[in-house]
Formats: sequence, structure tokens, C-alpha cells
Amino acid sequence: MTSQDMSSGDLNGTSVDLLVEVQPVGGAWQAVPGASSWHGMPATGATGASRYQLGVDCRVASNHTQASNGSGMVDVSVKTTFVISWRLNGGDWYVVQQQELGLNTTLVVDVQANSADVVDFSVSATAAGRYTTAPSWTINYAQGLIADGRVTISGKTTSPYARDVSFRLPGEGPWNVRVTRLTADSTQAALQDKTYWQALTDIVDDKLRYPNSALCALAVDASQFSSVPTRAYDLYGLLIRVPGNYDPLTRSYSGPWDGTFKIAWSDNPAWVFYDLVTHPRYGLGDYVPEALVDQWALYEIARYCDELVPDGFGGMEPRFTCNLYLQSRQDAYQVLSDLAGVFRGMAYWSAGGVGFAQDAPKDPSYQFTNANVAEAGFNYAGAHRNTIHNAVLVTWNDPANLCKQAVEYVEDSEAIIEAGYLREANVVAIGCSSRGMARRVGKWLLYTERYEADSVSFTTGLEGCLPQPGDVIRISDCFRTGERRGGRIGRDSTAEQIVLDAPVTVPAGTLRLAVILDDGSLQERELPPVFETETRTVIPATPFDRPPAIGSSWILASDDLLPELYRVTTVTEQDDGSYQIEGLRHYPDKYALIEEDEPFTLPDSDNIGLVPGPVGQLSFTEVLYEATAGSVRSKVLVSWSPLRNDLVRGYQLAYRRECNDWVQLAETASTSLEVLDTVPGW
Repeated sequence: MTSQDMSSGDLNGTSVDLLVEVQPVGGAWQAVPGASSWHGMPATGATGASRYQLGVDCRVASNHTQASNGSGMVDVSVKTTFVISWRLNGGDWYVVQQQELGLNTTLVVDVQANSADVVDFSVSATAAGRYTTAPSWTINYAQGLIADGRVTISGKTTSPYARDVSFRLPGEGPWNVRVTRLTADSTQAALQDKTYWQALTDIVDDKLRYPNSALCALAVDASQFSSVPTRAYDLYGLLIRVPGNYDPLTRSYSGPWDGTFKIAWSDNPAWVFYDLVTHPRYGLGDYVPEALVDQWALYEIARYCDELVPDGFGGMEPRFTCNLYLQSRQDAYQVLSDLAGVFRGMAYWSAGGVGFAQDAPKDPSYQFTNANVAEAGFNYAGAHRNTIHNAVLVTWNDPANLCKQAVEYVEDSEAIIEAGYLREANVVAIGCSSRGMARRVGKWLLYTERYEADSVSFTTGLEGCLPQPGDVIRISDCFRTGERRGGRIGRDSTAEQIVLDAPVTVPAGTLRLAVILDDGSLQERELPPVFETETRTVIPATPFDRPPAIGSSWILASDDLLPELYRVTTVTEQDDGSYQIEGLRHYPDKYALIEEDEPFTLPDSDNIGLVPGPVGQLSFTEVLYEATAGSVRSKVLVSWSPLRNDLVRGYQLAYRRECNDWVQLAETASTSLEVLDTVPGW
């Protein structure tokens, strides 16, 4: 409160005493204590010293299933404000009668002094109906209030000053509330001390339940903050279901899992995913029964997520973690796709259930050659170089900075040099709170785009239903590799010897034969060292565990010619009973490159440089033929013997006369051609 001497310009202080009282029904007038708030007060004292002292009281509770009111933990209240705007003269009082209020009610009396007014507040009590100052009840004053019920504040101000006095209602209602100005009116022209009772606000505590909730309440000194301060919390999230043999804190597994669950906290993204799919309250539990979710596949994924890998900064950390705060409703499929991306996985619907796949090291489960796919063979496609990035900016949440977003820059310097330009990608690592994990996300994106952008698609028979999305398959395409190294298993094959469908040239060196066994599994055995020869019967160094499936596929691999690996992305059943399979190129060594920076070399999967060899028995025959208009012309018949090479698709003939240009004829699968309109004797 301030007043200004108009003649000298000095600010002079004075005081105004006010009395705030409340009267229960049939009771006495009682003075009210209260916590006060100041608006527009300076943050420094007369000496300029800072008054800012941080005072915070924090309380935490969880799972409030019972009604709460006035507990101080999370007080939810309903406020009703009555505008009064009544001027209080010296010795005057004003009563608001019969407030229809309930129990657990707090009243706030708002008194305001005009600009240049000076007001001191004095809060005392009177007896019921007699308006005396003798208190008739005992007040337990809050910290900072004077024990006799008087609160006096002196000060100066040149702007309007508002003072709130809050108090709990005693006894039983309804109540009357009275405010009395105890200070006489000013008689000085330079002192304007008009006082108004601006409003009366009742605050009724409400009773609410907070089921399935964790609550954190902060009490701060309002004089130290101009607005509600921003808060950040480092906390454990939801309690979810995890395997009974799993300790989520140590990330250890004790013995085999029997399929039962327990409730615990975990940041393993596989079990976070499982909880979101199966939970009936905030997940898809009402739409996807637990029996349709492949929990055993998630168990394998979860164990892979918990493995420790280098964090890139001298330490070790889990491969994947998920620290996620979902705060809004979104499309369910999009949320699950994003969440599966945390562990480099995907969810798919197959055979009436939800299956899972993950980009992780995995042994091949099936194989295909030109002999067990449709006549169209394998169709390949690659990515345009303009769609392949060589640098990536990964956005993640940094716990060292209150989990605010940070950006990790990852680049493939070799790819940048090859391309001659920089092509950046921006990626948000969902649930990522580790810089090392953010780097691995960036490296995985760069090297996957660079090396595994090629795709394959083909159509096969009933065996196409065996591979599932996420499985790794082997492909031996003679038109792509340059040699025939695969086919079908012939009759009379046993676990000790394999009869091939056609003779194959077995090169010298270390060889491995992979076949499909009669139980549908894929198994590979090393062959004993042999000299280069052609054969139809192959004897492995160690017999196979079971006899092979007659008519299934075989693939022969050597160090200089390995079958290509692809990871299945989709399997589609066609109307005619066939299956179309699509996949992306897969290199198992990329994981060591991403996690441990080990050198990466592409395997040798083709011998395209192999020359088929010259044709044999080449002969030329010159003959005459009747052309148009009865003219006689000369032509040359060229013939040759066919090459015994499965890789030869056709033949192409080129000729020229003397020093003229070469003339190239169209490709043909025949072993003879005619060159028309030649010069006789040529």
C-alpha cells in the first residue's frame, strides 16, 4: 500500500485495519485466520537483495482407489466467486448473509485498495450478534500468522493492491461473512485510502477417485514464481506383465519359461508391446485375445533386447529399451507399428493370430532355386540411389537434460565419398533414452539402406506357406549367380547320400550341401574334399540327422559362390493355391558392424564373369534363293552345335563385309541362322 505526498513527491505509509469474520448458523461471529497471497509485490527488498528462496514440498502416492478430499495430496476443488465491489469506509462493515456452503469449505475474502492507497489489515474476532472483539473460539494459526488473529502488512505502492484472506469455515452452515474496516477514513487530501471488498470466493473440496494412477503433488512458494513452474519427473512407468522367470531389474532369466506371467516394472520393449496389445483398459485386450498373441516369439525377442552391447562410449548397455510416455489417443495400428520399431520388429496377422518378426541374426529356415519356383523365376528390384541416405539425424530423449530431445548425428563417410554428396535423413527414435542406442538406430538405417535395399519376389507352390514374415531364406538363382548350384532332390536319396535331379559340376575346395529334410527343416552338411568333377550323387562328410524330403530343394555352396540370403517380408496366397513371396536382401555380418564396428565385407554370391566358351562345329553354306519379282539372290546358312551349359540363354550372330560396320542379328535360341542378300562368292 502506498500514498504519495503530492507536494513533495515522497511516498508516505499509513495503515488501514480490516476485520474479517464468519458466523455459523446460530453461532457467534468468529475471526478468520488465513494464508495470504500478494499480487505485484517486488522480488527484492529495500536493499536490493534477492528474496528468492526455493521451498518445495513433494508427496507421492499411487493407485488411489478410495475417494480423497482435503488430504493435501491432490485436492480437487470447485470455486465459486461472488463479486461484491463494496467500498468500506472507516468503522463500516459489510455482511454477506447465509452462504449455502457445504463441509470442507474454504472462503477467500478479496480486499483491494486503489492506487496510492495505503492499507494495513487487522484480522480479529467478535462474538455472535454482539459485534464485540472478544474471540469465542480457538484458532490454530498457520505458519506466518500472528497468534492473536491480527495480520498487519505495511508498505507503499503506486498501483492497485489486492489482498486475499482465506480460511476454513467453522461449525455448521449456513454462514454469514462480515468484513469491517477498523481504520478511520483519511483526512489528508494527499492520502487516498479507499478500501473495497471486491469478492468472496468459496472453495469446496471435491471427492474424487484416482484408480490406476500414480500421483505426485508439489507445493511451492507462490511468491517465488510468476507462473506455475514447469516440472519434469524421472519415474518408473506402468507395472506390466513379464515372464515369471524374468528379473527386469537385472535382466536375467532363471531356467526355462513355463508361459506364466508376473506383475513388475520393465522397460523391455517386447513386454511393453505385449502389454499394450493385451491390456483391456488402455490397449487392445478387448479386441485381441491373449491366446492369439505369439508370446513365445516375443520371449525370444525380449531376450535379444536384454543382451548387453557396447554403448559406443566405453560402457555396456541393453540392446533395446523403451522409455515411452503415451499421452494421447492415436490409431492403434500406427502405435503398435511404431512400438515394434523400437526393437526393429514388426507385427503381422497370420493363421488367425498375431505373429512377430525382428531384424536380428537368424538362421535360414528354407531355400528356393529355379527348380521350385514358377517359370517366371525370380524378379529383382533395387532402390534408386537418390533414396539411399548417407547421414542421419536421430532425435532421442536425453536423461541428463531432463529427458529433453537431443539430436545424434551419424554418417557413413565411405558412402558420402562414393556418392559425392550428402543426403541426410531425420529419424525419431521412439522410446530411446540412450545416446548409444540412438547411434545404433542411425547406423542400422544407413547400412540397411546401403546394403539391403535390393528386393526379390517369386511365386512357388505349397511349400511357400512354410516361410513366415521375418524368416531368412536362401536363394540360388543360376541366372543371377552364373552357375547352377541348386535343384530338386531325386529318388533313392538317404541321410548318407543325396541324389540330385541333374548332374552338377562340383568344384574343388570346401563345399557345403543344404537340403530340406522330411520334417521340413533345413540342414547343411560339409562335403569331403574332392577334385573338380561332374556328378549326380553327393555324399556328405557327416550324415544328415534325417532323410531328405524327396522332391524338395538342395543348394550347393562354396567359399567363392554362396547362396543369397533374403528376409521374408510378405507371404500372399494366390487364387490358384500358389504363394507369392517377397523379401529384402539380408547380410548377417551387418549386426557386428552396427554394434561393434567390425569390418564388413560383402560375400561372393555370383560368378557372372564366367565365360560360357566358344560354340562348336560352326559351318557356313551358301545357297541361292528366289527373291521378289523373280530375282535370284544369294544367302548364307550358318549353323553350330549347342553348348551344354544351363546358363546359356541364346545365341547372337554378328557379321560384316570387308571394312564395313558390323551387322548384329537378333538373339535366337536356335542353333542356325540365315544371312540374306549376300554377295555371291563372299
